[in-house]
Amino acid sequence: MGGEISVNSVYTKGSTFLVMLEQDIVDNKELGTFTLASRTKIHDKEQYRQSFEAPKAHILVVDDNEMNLIVVQKLLADTKIQIDTAPDGAECLKLTQKFHYDGILMDHLMPEMDGIQCLHALRSQPGGLCQDVPVIALTANAGSDNQLLYRKEGFSGYLAKPVSGALLEAAVLSILPRELVKLSDETVQSEIGKDVLIFEKAQRLPLMITTDSVCDLPESFIKEFNISICPYYVCTDHGRFLDEREIKADELLPHLLEGDSGFSQPPDVIDYERFFAENLTETQNIIHIAMAKHASDGYANAKEAAKSFENVTVIDSGHLSSSLGLIVLYAASMAENHATRSEVVKTVKYLRRYISSAFIIDSTHMMCQSGHISKKIQILCDALLLHPIIVLRKSKMVVGSIEMGNFAHVAKRYVRKVLLHPRNIDTRILFITYAGIDEKSLKYIQDLVQQYCPFERVYLQKASSAIACNCGPGSFGLLFMRKNDALITLSESSKTNMPE
Repeated sequence: MGGEISVNSVYTKGSTFLVMLEQDIVDNKELGTFTLASRTKIHDKEQYRQSFEAPKAHILVVDDNEMNLIVVQKLLADTKIQIDTAPDGAECLKLTQKFHYDGILMDHLMPEMDGIQCLHALRSQPGGLCQDVPVIALTANAGSDNQLLYRKEGFSGYLAKPVSGALLEAAVLSILPRELVKLSDETVQSEIGKDVLIFEKAQRLPLMITTDSVCDLPESFIKEFNISICPYYVCTDHGRFLDEREIKADELLPHLLEGDSGFSQPPDVIDYERFFAENLTETQNIIHIAMAKHASDGYANAKEAAKSFENVTVIDSGHLSSSLGLIVLYAASMAENHATRSEVVKTVKYLRRYISSAFIIDSTHMMCQSGHISKKIQILCDALLLHPIIVLRKSKMVVGSIEMGNFAHVAKRYVRKVLLHPRNIDTRILFITYAGIDEKSLKYIQDLVQQYCPFERVYLQKASSAIACNCGPGSFGLLFMRKNDALITLSESSKTNMPE
């Protein structure tokens, strides 16, 4: 028929086959999503059977039409779910301040406050108990435009009204905590959810940006841009721990100051293979942005693991810590604005030349212990109160210069040197990434930065334990982008903006 067929196989997860056939276009509107299983049941008129029970589950249904509320309650009656109802958005917000619900069904078109407005209020509700609860939109308008709308606005999925009992059960089941659900004897777990005709959770993202835990980004950015993180390891005298998941810098540094050993270790090839396989169940393509390839074996291991997949691209960022994080944010913002894989790869390779990576090291003991400098250099630095400034050049960590003196003097010299040419600095965002520095010293650094180059947004970011165990306490870096006309043009053409 002149079409194409392709397959995306993920080891241990399964395969997805895509068949494309050319057809005449009668209407420009997309048909939406449907499954063969659901169509078969429609034709066969198979009798409805309750698929599960969840007597301890508690959900809220919001709809201005009283009849719709009654219908939903009756359709879910056999599941024994506890159901509360609200006739409008205002009542919904009152109830979510009193009760925690396991899921919410929300009508879109309601007077005064519609479903989208109510969802946004719910997510930012002061004292609200349901800020992270999954919400499914109920709508009378099905179609591809609504799929994009509800996904963009933050709904977990949507159902077109009127809904059948099986369809409603499948949607509710997909958002309920599994420990609250007891499947009926006739129900096979793998079949649950197949009858959901239009449901966003079943759709995979076209492109996902992934990186390593050494990116040193705020958790809010990681969640907002759906960035998946592969953790490094931190090896100590007490065992090996997952960076940021099992140990943080504040827990690690006191032990290192007492003389315990500690060093970072990248994920091995098998770790990366598992990481990529897991994420490929949610996306069609992965771009993994790794730490500078000469700073650790992480890039090489990820590159080797990517050979097992046709749709995983690994890029050397040339940087580490929040410098790596800046590149990841830019790429994730492009992906969110529907940039293609090739566009993101091209931009990242171009962007890494305009990132400033420079860190001032308070004590060279940790760097010596991790093998980045020799013992002779460490002894010399201790004796003369020398503090090296470590910079990233061509993916290598090198000593850019050396400062002498106490913290206040060294910090001032470093800040002035790094911000020497403010006209060449992109002042939209600055990360002050640090390890083991008190609030008074951080305030001093911020005031120095303000004197030399005011930034629109400044983030005080604690270094991950994997970074902190190499640079040691008292170290910090000013990490930002340099201006470049070509980069600005590229940003505008792809409608990419740095995050607020």
